[in-house]
Amino acid sequence: MSIFKKKAPPTFAFESVDLHQAVSPHVLKRVNLQSQAAPLRAEQAALLERYHKAKTSSVEFADLDPAVARARELAFGAPQKAPINTETELIEIGKRLKELDIAISLVSSQIETERRKASAEICETRKPEFVALEKELADKLIAASKAAARYQDFVDCMEDARISTTSLTPIVPHFLGAKDPHDRLASWLRDACKRGTISTNDIPTKLSY
Repeated sequence: MSIFKKKAPPTFAFESVDLHQAVSPHVLKRVNLQSQAAPLRAEQAALLERYHKAKTSSVEFADLDPAVARARELAFGAPQKAPINTETELIEIGKRLKELDIAISLVSSQIETERRKASAEICETRKPEFVALEKELADKLIAASKAAARYQDFVDCMEDARISTTSLTPIVPHFLGAKDPHDRLASWLRDACKRGTISTNDIPTKLSY
């Protein structure tokens, strides 16, 4: 038996916005550019390492400086290994990486633009479902608030009659804003009303002002 808890499947199925027909070409383009940049970054790192190591070795430094290579040839008679101009290579790789990074940045910006457009399109398609869920939530919160208000009224009436409720140990759910028009619940319901999810008449009188 696995000690790791399996992730529950999502309640609602949504396809990634990156698969949208207006977004996916740009995503693929960025992947292509990143795949071009990756080996160049690796080559750049290797050259930098070699360059710094070679500076501390008179033998290997000949691979970096043509003049040193020629001097070694004059000193030892035999032609030395053809020098590799590491600095030039690094400059060229740096230029290419700069171009790719700018291109990646431009494509990423386009991806974000298309994502916003596609998201708005998807939201409009799923809006009826979203509104229905918000209405369901509002109705249940209103019902819970009304039940909490009745619960609190019961306790208040007992205490008004000087009946100690200590043995009952009331647990009034103040978080439901039973009688507070400034509570978060009341504020949420008013926002839902402004959005047209519920009507003003749906909000309990004690939560409205």
